[in-house]
Amino acid sequence: MSFSVGDRLGPYEILAPLGAGGMGEVYRALDPRLGREVAIKISAEQFSERFDREARAIAALNHPHICAIYDVGPNYLVMELVEGESPQGPLPLETALNYAGQIAEALEAAHEKGIVHRDLKPANIKIKPDGTVKVLDFGLAKMTESGAPSGSFDSRDPANSPTLTLGVTQVGALLGTAAYMSPEQAKGKPVDKRADIWAFGVVLYEMLTGRKLFEGETVSDTLAGVIKEEPQFDSIPPRVRQLLKSCLRKDPRQRLRDIGDVRLLLEVEQVHEPPRAESGRRPWSWPWMVAALFALAVPAAWLLKPTADQPLLQLEISAPEGGNFGPVSNGQVQLSPDGRRLVFPASGKNGVRMLFLRLLAANSAAPLEGTANAAYPFWSPDSRWIAFFADGKLQKIDVTGGRPQVLCEASLGPNPAPGAWNSEGIILFGTPGKPIQRIASSGGTPTAVFPLDTAREETGQAGPYFLPDGRHFLFASFAKEYAIGLGSLDGKTRRYLFPQRNSPASYVPNPAGGGWMLYISGTQLVARPFDPGKAEFTGEAAVVVDPLSNGPSWSASDNGLLAFRRGRGFQSQLTWFNRDGKQVGVAGDPVNFGTSPRISPDQKTIAFAHRDEPNTDVWLFDLTRGATTRFTFEPGANSFPLWSPDGSRIFYYARRNNVGFLAERPSNGIGKETIVKSQPGTALVPTGQSRDGRWLVVSESSGPSAGARIVLLSLSDGKSVPLVEGSQPLNGSISPDGRWLLYSDMPARRREVFVQSLPTEAGPPEAGGSAAAVGKFQISTAGGSTPVWRADGKEIFYLAADGKMMAVPVESGANFFRPGSPQPLFPTRLMPRDSGRTDYDVTPDGQRFLINQPVAESVDEPISVIVNWPKLLR
Repeated sequence: MSFSVGDRLGPYEILAPLGAGGMGEVYRALDPRLGREVAIKISAEQFSERFDREARAIAALNHPHICAIYDVGPNYLVMELVEGESPQGPLPLETALNYAGQIAEALEAAHEKGIVHRDLKPANIKIKPDGTVKVLDFGLAKMTESGAPSGSFDSRDPANSPTLTLGVTQVGALLGTAAYMSPEQAKGKPVDKRADIWAFGVVLYEMLTGRKLFEGETVSDTLAGVIKEEPQFDSIPPRVRQLLKSCLRKDPRQRLRDIGDVRLLLEVEQVHEPPRAESGRRPWSWPWMVAALFALAVPAAWLLKPTADQPLLQLEISAPEGGNFGPVSNGQVQLSPDGRRLVFPASGKNGVRMLFLRLLAANSAAPLEGTANAAYPFWSPDSRWIAFFADGKLQKIDVTGGRPQVLCEASLGPNPAPGAWNSEGIILFGTPGKPIQRIASSGGTPTAVFPLDTAREETGQAGPYFLPDGRHFLFASFAKEYAIGLGSLDGKTRRYLFPQRNSPASYVPNPAGGGWMLYISGTQLVARPFDPGKAEFTGEAAVVVDPLSNGPSWSASDNGLLAFRRGRGFQSQLTWFNRDGKQVGVAGDPVNFGTSPRISPDQKTIAFAHRDEPNTDVWLFDLTRGATTRFTFEPGANSFPLWSPDGSRIFYYARRNNVGFLAERPSNGIGKETIVKSQPGTALVPTGQSRDGRWLVVSESSGPSAGARIVLLSLSDGKSVPLVEGSQPLNGSISPDGRWLLYSDMPARRREVFVQSLPTEAGPPEAGGSAAAVGKFQISTAGGSTPVWRADGKEIFYLAADGKMMAVPVESGANFFRPGSPQPLFPTRLMPRDSGRTDYDVTPDGQRFLINQPVAESVDEPISVIVNWPKLLR
C-alpha cells in the first residue's frame, strides 16, 4: 500500500517518500504531537506477535549511535529520522577508524542487551553532518518474515541485495545482505554476535579501500566467495591489518569474540596519533586501556617480564584444536608463579579431559600425559611442578617431563578448589568434611593444620592460599556464616577476616609494597589492598573483571598477569538428543544458571531450576504449549525439583534467610508451599520417591565440605531410614520394582555408580526392598556420576568421568540383579559433578535424553590473560 503526501498513518502525517527498505516502503512523516519529523517503515503485511515483541525490545535500546525506534504499529515502525549519507571509501585512516569506533559502540550496546544486528552494511549506517554515526535496522533482519519487498530486485548487485530470509532464525535461514554476510550466515547456520563482528570487518575494509571485499556477478557468486575465498589484506594499513584479520576469520570460534575488543584495539591506535580537530569526535571513555591481542602478536618480553610503564594488554587463548574447555567453572586456569606458563584442563581431539600446558610466548598448548580426569591444578613456588586432583588422589607432575606421582588419597567435595604449595615443600588442600590438610610435597599421610571450629559450627574448610611468608595462609571457612579465614601452619593463628560465600581468596604482591586480596563479590572479581604482615585491609575493593563465575575462577602470577575464563551469563539450553547423540530439538529458550531438568510422569511438562537475579526458582516448561512459567516465587533459593510419581506435586529444596528445608506444593500451582522437613544446618535434597509415593529419597549434607548420606524419609510420619552413609553418596533413586537403590559414591579413588538393595526393614509394603534380594553392585567401571533409571528398570544411564553418556543393561527379579557392561552412547558437554545436580533426564523408553546443555559459547569461551592488570585499579 502506497501513501501520498498529506495522508495519515495513525497520528502521523506523511511528508514525502524516502525509498524502499528490506521490509517495505519508507516515508518521511511528522508526529504532530511532538512536532518532530520521523521516518516510517511500512510493511505490506501485518506484523506477527513475535515481530512486535522483538521490535519493542529493540526500541528499548537507548544509545547515541543507534537509530531509535519511537513507535510500533500493526504494520509499521516509527523511527528516528537520520539525515546523512552512508560511508563510502576510500576514507582517510583516521576518519575510517573514527566511524568504526562509533559503529562498534553501537554494536556493543546492542550485544549487551542480547540483540544481534544480523544485517550490518553501509546502507544501514548513516553519517550525520556533524560526524556522528547512526546504525539503523537493528535486529530487523531476524524479525522480517518475508524476503524481498514487493517488487523485484536486481540479483546482479549483491551489495544491495535484499535481506535474504528463509524462515526466521531457523537452521537453514539466510539472513543478511550477501556481500556482508558471515560464512556461517551464508551456509544458513544459526548466528550470534560474531556475525556482526564479521560484517563490521567487511564494512571497515570497504571504508579503508573503497572496494568490496567479496564481489561476484550474482548473489550466488558472492555467497560462494564469502564461504571459500580468503580475504587479502595487502592494501590495508599495517596498523589495522591484525584487527581486520581477527574480525574476518571464517571459523567463528577463531574470530574476535566481543565487539568491545574491537573498540579497544581502535582506541589504542588513537592513542598513538592525536585526533584531527575537524573530527568533532570526543575521545572514548573506557576503563580498560587494553589491546585485545593474540598470542602471535604479543611480544614475549612483555609476557615474561612486564614493567609498570608498559601498556595494559589482553590476549585470548582458545581451546586445543579439536577440543574444548568445557563449561565455564572454577579452578580451570592456573598461571605459574613466574608468569611464563599456563596450565588448564580441557578435552582434546580424543575427548579425554586432561591437563594442557602452554608457554604464554608460544602458539599452542601441549597435553600432559598421564593426567586424564585431572582437575584443580596448582603450582609449586619454583614453577617446575604442577599438583592436581584426579581419580580420588592428589598427584604431581614435573613440567620438564615424566609421569605423575601420587602424593596421597584426596577426594573432592561439592565445592572443590586448588591447593597451595610453599617454598618449604608443604602442600595444603581441602577435603570434604575436614579442616585444611597438610602434606609434604614428596607425599605421605595428610594431617590437619587445626581442627574445625566447633564454636562456629564449622563443617569444612577449603581453598588455602599461602601469603608471602609461606607460613600464613588464607582459607574458606564453611559454617552458618561462610567466611575467609587467616591461619598459620603452626596452628596458633586462626582469624576470620570477613564474611564471604562466593569464593576463596588469593593474594598478589604489589612491587611498590603491600598487595591485594582477590575474591569474588557478587559476580565481580575485586582486588582489595591488603597488608599481609598486619593481616588487615588498607583500602577499598575495586572491580577487576565483571562478570566472573564463583571462584576460584581466576589465577594471578607474581609479575602482573591475570588469567580467567569469563562467564557470560552461564547460559544453558534444554536440548533433546537421541541415543546416537544427534540433537533432535530444544525445549524453551536458553536460560542463565539452568539446572536439574525433570520430565513429568505424563511427559507434558519439564521442571527445572534457574537463577533470575536475585533468586533461584523452579520453573515449568509446557511441552504442549511451548510456554515457560515460574513455579516458585518466594525469596531465596528454590532448586532440585522432583515430581511425585503421579505428577500431582513437586518437591524441591528451599533456602530462605540462610535456613534450608525440604518443601513441596501442587504441580498445578494452586496451593501453598508445605515444609516437608527442616533440619538446621543440613541441606535436604529430594532425589527419588517410591512408586506408591509414601517414601522420599533424600540426600542430606551438613555443609559444602561435609560428608553426606542418603536416607528414606516417610511422608506420613517423618521417619528416616538411613540407606548409605559416609564418603559422598549422591543422586539416590529407587528402581521401578521398588527393590533397589541406585546412587553414586566415592568410596576410594573416584566417584562411581552403585546399586544396592533396599533394607528389608523399609521393605514392602513401605518403600520396597526384599529379603530375597540383598546385595550391592558397582555399575560403572571407570568413574561415573548422576545415574538415572529407565522407566522399566531394564537400563541405567550415567555420566562417565569424561562426560560421555553411558548405558548399562539390567536384568533383575525378586531374588537377583544382573548388570551388564557399560556402553558409551555419545559425548556430552556436561561435566561430572559432586554437587548432587543431575543435568539431564531420560524419556521412559530410554530413547531420548533431555540435557541441560551449556551453550556453545560457554564451552568455547576462551581463557583471557591480562598483562599488567594492576593498571585496571588506577
